[in-house]
Amino acid sequence: MAERVAGLGRDNAQPNFQGPAKEAKYLDAKVQAKSSLKAQGGALDAANGLPEAPGRGDADGCPIECRARERFHHASIPRFPPLAFRRCNFNCMGDEICCTDPKDGKTRWSVKLKGDLEKVGGHLAAPPAAAGGSIFLATLEGM
Repeated sequence: MAERVAGLGRDNAQPNFQGPAKEAKYLDAKVQAKSSLKAQGGALDAANGLPEAPGRGDADGCPIECRARERFHHASIPRFPPLAFRRCNFNCMGDEICCTDPKDGKTRWSVKLKGDLEKVGGHLAAPPAAAGGSIFLATLEGM
């Protein structure tokens, strides 16, 4: 799996550019299933009606709950627009924060975040936010 920064035209919603693809193992459901947050997520899923126990199966033999989890996982993958701030776009892409040019998507700079995506799962930070002239980034490591 991979992810990339892409830009759409305001007038026609057609792609203006696509940045380079970045490997994104953390978006793979198999990697997520082995992550340390899996048990915590499973408990929250159960509270939302997605039990771990096998239930009725579908044509593939996958329990209905399995299909619901699969759909829920893909629907919950963050797809946040970049933070546009001071003529830059800021994105959290799994294990790094990136600053890209809003016109062509080229990376101006990026900083790796602490943590191991394959062990933890998901992203290592929430989407960046701006307030009071500064950018803030909430990370799992608390940076």
